[in-house]
Amino acid sequence: VGVLHGLALWKDPSGPPRVLRIDENAPESETDRFVLHLARARAEAIVTSGSILRAEPDLAHEIGHGAGMKQELDAWRREVRGHHAPPLSLVLTRGENLDLDHPLFAQPDRKIIYTGKDAAAALQGPAGERGVRVVGRASPSLPDAIAWLRTETGAKDITLEVGANASRALYQKPLGVDELWLSLYEETDLDEAHRGEAFIALEELGRLLPATSAGAVRREASGTWRFHRFRRGPG
Repeated sequence: VGVLHGLALWKDPSGPPRVLRIDENAPESETDRFVLHLARARAEAIVTSGSILRAEPDLAHEIGHGAGMKQELDAWRREVRGHHAPPLSLVLTRGENLDLDHPLFAQPDRKIIYTGKDAAAALQGPAGERGVRVVGRASPSLPDAIAWLRTETGAKDITLEVGANASRALYQKPLGVDELWLSLYEETDLDEAHRGEAFIALEELGRLLPATSAGAVRREASGTWRFHRFRRGPG
């Protein structure tokens, strides 16, 4: 139970790890794909951002890649996590250039746009026509969105699909995440187009979230990946 952040990074040999920018040519990992869907399966709510939607025009918060994985994760979600309804999807955005025809909004049930008050007023009509709820706040932020989900929806299991910049505030005091599931691409010859913003050094993450796995290494078609689970504590 708690806030889980899932993130794919590239191991930059010259500094802190950097976000792995996703497009059709980015390195792929079957293990990373499973981790992503497992993180969704545990969630009562999934938080993403308008920038993620712009970067991933085909994104949908489906649980399971392929019929077999979907069936198994659906069963695990019900029987182990006790979640029977689909997760809420909350999009944190400034409202500028938000594409309401994005596939994430194709099934508007349990979709929320979380933005500033002016943007909310502009989006209310077109989003309402699509059945998407709009929440306007004076100072919307990721910590504010998490607190709102807990208070207004009762969600306890919250999964974050947001990048380094949007999530950075959560790694300051008071710590706003309970777990980080990190997929680390370790090949050095990554194309410049897929090298995103720098994140926090692994050593610092280990100090913030000390119950850390040693890391599981997988050699896949795209190269070598290492998978870490960082947690506040045991349990």
